[in-house]
Amino acid sequence: MNRLIFLFFALLFAMNSSLAADVQTAGPPVIKIPVFYATQRKKICDEKDPAGKELGEFKTGCGNAWLPISETWKNPSTKRLITNLIAIGCEIDNSRATVVPFIEARGYVAEPSPEKVLKIDENCGHFWKKLRSYAKSSVGKEVYVYIHGFASSGNNAVYSSGILSAHVEAPVIAYTWPSVGKLGLIQGNPELTLSLFKLDKEMIGDDRVLKHLQEFLSDLRSKLDSDVKINIVAHSLGNRLLCRYLNSGQHLKLSSLYFLAADVDKKDFLKTAEYLKEQCSEVVVYHNPKDNVLRLSRASQLLDLDLTEKLGASGFPLPSIRFVDYELIAQPRDLQHYIPFEHFGSICRSGKPAEVAGASKLFIFNRTRIETAEK
Repeated sequence: MNRLIFLFFALLFAMNSSLAADVQTAGPPVIKIPVFYATQRKKICDEKDPAGKELGEFKTGCGNAWLPISETWKNPSTKRLITNLIAIGCEIDNSRATVVPFIEARGYVAEPSPEKVLKIDENCGHFWKKLRSYAKSSVGKEVYVYIHGFASSGNNAVYSSGILSAHVEAPVIAYTWPSVGKLGLIQGNPELTLSLFKLDKEMIGDDRVLKHLQEFLSDLRSKLDSDVKINIVAHSLGNRLLCRYLNSGQHLKLSSLYFLAADVDKKDFLKTAEYLKEQCSEVVVYHNPKDNVLRLSRASQLLDLDLTEKLGASGFPLPSIRFVDYELIAQPRDLQHYIPFEHFGSICRSGKPAEVAGASKLFIFNRTRIETAEK
């Protein structure tokens, strides 16, 4: 049964990976976005790095990502590009073409054209200076830490953090643990997919990865201004590391926590509930009952929480946590495992998802669901 599950898992991933053949290029002008990362990967931007097997020295770095300019940023009524994005170091680039972002099960994918969307400086000597300046200048005086899930290369993780930064309008650090990267999605090889998934589960459970996260978040708090808010966004398997951190007893005051498509044991999540209630201003769990990836996971994930557990019984702390069913905006459509960052950022900023250009419907948001309404 286990082999059959992962055969289906591998086929779904392979089917979705064919999107890479349909990459669309956007000409200038585009927007250049500062990116930041913290990692134990031996080679942050090399797909052949023995990720999933070996840990390197912990290091930080920075660089730039490039995105097409969205209609929202062009709208003169918002002036968002002129004000909020420039405040965090973004610039208009009139000299460069880039790739229109697309999403696989791993999330936003920089491959197969990383040179068009990303440039990483592994010898960045001004990581903390830039981060401190942009955090202080951001509209909400905040930073985000992004923890990716299974099979994300360093390129993908840092590129995703750039897209997230543009949409939450704040600097984002990709905490990119040594997952197996692109190797996890080899078409027609379910046995390899299974073995690499097991490696990723072992790696994210490694005590050294947790220790590095603890130390990095402690440094983040001590090196930023005291009034800068720290938010954490974790996707899929990355939520296991987030829960381990929250349950470790060595945590700090956090502003917001976002659990996206959390591939984590229910019991591990529930252990964090009292901390979440007392130490965080906002906790949101984005879940999709039709998430095919989580349904194939062996974890008893948060999709299995019943209504009483979500809404709370006497003495149970979960009413302080928002559960958002994001089925209507989930991507990719065949896996429904990811929430696009334009929607996530819009919800964080305004409490409602982004409108879809040319659509006859718009999305509305409430405490438990994302829905549609006729224009």
